[in-house]
Amino acid sequence: MYKSEKKTLVSVLAAFFFLLGVCFFPGSANAEEYSIKNSYNKVSKDLARIRGLKFKKAVPYSIKSKDFLRKFLLTNIKAEMPEAKMKAYDTALKTFGFVPKTFQTFNFMINLYTDEVAGLYDYNTGQLMLMEGKTEVKGMDKSQEQMMAMYGLNVGDILLIHEMDHAIQDQYFNLKKMLASVKKYKNDDRESAVQSLLEGDATYVMMLYMFDSMSGGSGVDISEFMDMEMVKNMSGDLSMRSGPTFAKAPLYFKRSMVFPYLDGMVFIEKLRKSGGWAKVNNAYTDPPKSTEQILHPDRYLLKDDPISISWIEMPDAIGGWKLLEENTCGEFVIKTMFENFLPLSNYQSIAEGWGGDRFRIYEKGNEHFLMWYLTWDREQDAKEFLKSYIELLKVKYPGLAWTKTSPNKAYLGRIGNDHVYLAINGKDVLLIEGCQPELTQAILKIGWYVKKSR
Repeated sequence: MYKSEKKTLVSVLAAFFFLLGVCFFPGSANAEEYSIKNSYNKVSKDLARIRGLKFKKAVPYSIKSKDFLRKFLLTNIKAEMPEAKMKAYDTALKTFGFVPKTFQTFNFMINLYTDEVAGLYDYNTGQLMLMEGKTEVKGMDKSQEQMMAMYGLNVGDILLIHEMDHAIQDQYFNLKKMLASVKKYKNDDRESAVQSLLEGDATYVMMLYMFDSMSGGSGVDISEFMDMEMVKNMSGDLSMRSGPTFAKAPLYFKRSMVFPYLDGMVFIEKLRKSGGWAKVNNAYTDPPKSTEQILHPDRYLLKDDPISISWIEMPDAIGGWKLLEENTCGEFVIKTMFENFLPLSNYQSIAEGWGGDRFRIYEKGNEHFLMWYLTWDREQDAKEFLKSYIELLKVKYPGLAWTKTSPNKAYLGRIGNDHVYLAINGKDVLLIEGCQPELTQAILKIGWYVKKSR
């Protein structure tokens, strides 16, 4: 590459990373409102060229107000998470320590998405929507405006191609049916993996479109210069461009909101490099089964599926306690948990080696206890998790006092009147938190008996 070409590439990449932050958290400006109609034909043709799929039919579109978005979110979140499911989700967040006990999860989610959502595709109606005031950039200086104009880019088109990619996914792969099929597993980790497939596809297309436009529509692929892992790492702290709700959000929500886009984008690139867009398309009929496969795409390509865990004898009611929630955390949530409590630890390494997990939260009145079974790829992975989780508990429960320990085997402690129990058996770990002493012993007689399958 000649010196002049390198200089041009540096300029293009500088613009690219500025726009990367813009496209995730666009803000309002006093510019003329963006018109989807003026861009629809061009962007749809660019999408078909980049993605290799042509629209089967036109996509209805509109620009909606913030009030509409809030009402839309209220209706759809309540439909997706009725009262009982929202209660279980809220309790799980508090039990694992992601949010304070007084945190208002539902209200926070509505405020967060109302502030941050810039566009959406509604697979129930097949309509595409961009949000009023989200298609321009707040505080852009003259040089940045000139840079975008020079490359023929605007935020509205960047958002539009992302949502149009969701529409084309729907036309070819039936998103409503696909998302409904994954819910039967009652596995949030698996749902996050599928969400990462969808959002990663749209984000990757958006990245390709930005670079293609900045290279004059010459069809130059950004992956010729850098991979998406580098793009993800160079994107930095996207919360710098966020609204106030995101900036103040608990770490769990920050990571969960960005993960499907950035890590999903890396996952899609790995698939495309291994077998072109055909490989990506095949993933819609054989979707990833865990966030582990998103974080480590080779495990998806090698069909290294997670281990499913179910208790054989554990009842849904025991000693006056009733089952409130049963679900799976997965590697992404475990990694985020350690980052939340032990930010200076090597939290990514602790979560690697995850093989499968299943947790239950039981309820009696306003009290809850957690039972969590994890299996790991190697005994060493299980030992590393156990050792690190003991350190995590010291932060989570400052009043924790260990009453009986058998190093590297089992640990029993007290938090007030309740027990904390951890034990390891080869590759498996069993945790019980917040359980009354007499109940702990009853659970231990049946808690280890599980069925594992892939």
